[in-house]
Amino acid sequence: MRSPTQEEWVLILMSLFIAQVDHNSHSKTTNKRLKFAMTYAAKMGWTVFPVPIGSKKSHKSAEHCDGRKWGQTRDADEIKADWAKWDDANIGIPCGRDNGIWVLEIDTAAGHGVDGFTSLATLEAQYGRLPKTLQAISPSGSVHYYFKYPQGDLEIKNSTSAVGICIDVRGDGGMVIAPPSVKLGKGIYRWHRITTIADAPDWLIELVKYREPEITEEDLTTSHWTTTQDFERLKRALESISANCSYEIWFEVLCALKNAFGDAARGLAQVWSMGGTKYNSRDFDTQWKSIRRGSYIFGLGTIFSHAKENSKCLLGLKLIN
Repeated sequence: MRSPTQEEWVLILMSLFIAQVDHNSHSKTTNKRLKFAMTYAAKMGWTVFPVPIGSKKSHKSAEHCDGRKWGQTRDADEIKADWAKWDDANIGIPCGRDNGIWVLEIDTAAGHGVDGFTSLATLEAQYGRLPKTLQAISPSGSVHYYFKYPQGDLEIKNSTSAVGICIDVRGDGGMVIAPPSVKLGKGIYRWHRITTIADAPDWLIELVKYREPEITEEDLTTSHWTTTQDFERLKRALESISANCSYEIWFEVLCALKNAFGDAARGLAQVWSMGGTKYNSRDFDTQWKSIRRGSYIFGLGTIFSHAKENSKCLLGLKLIN
């Protein structure tokens, strides 16, 4: 599929902006969301999927959509059928190589209690300002910076506060809620800056690119860490384990995190679990609450062991291919 030229991007985005201004003058939004979903697929070339209001998952599943995660599609007829079936659905846009985008999400003090823009200002003072690029803003005030997915073998995966406090990354396996989706009682997602999607600067790519976890024999027996560097290595190891793993591995990972950090690790466990196609917030909550700290033998070495095994499998696939 040919990528739009810079001039085409501007025209496309301006047409969306005009449609959104018109949308803001109406109390009912469902028909507008269908039109936006159709435009994203036809003009942007993005796959989309219907999202239940109040969630960040899909009405559809890969199991019933030929293996397509979230049931994502660019097909106009399927999109129409989706919004005919779930006429109040929000719009989900997958991030990653297939859609050619990744998103840097900056949380705000008003919406999350911690100001991610302070972290961003520190990074920009050290490395240089971010380029102008397409931005959306959520009802809670979080700003989403859309960047072009880099060419070559480099990978960008999801992370939470790894780049900076309250700065999240949505890459391969991740998704964002797109305008003009709604958050009940809060408002709507809006396009915040209308411009072309830019390449991220080299310094930012260096911070967000995926790195294979460096796993040592000591990691397989270590039960706890006390430094930020150690914790970052743990997160990288966790990111290398697919959340679409078996139930047994998923349960072991949750037990390991609960044993090591107690309920302080709940957010980390949930973010990782959300990368799986079968993620269900209620099932996660039930499972997490059922695990009593110290009741199982799994420690953080379990996570590094699974990460190490997964890295061997990935290497084997690369060699076969």
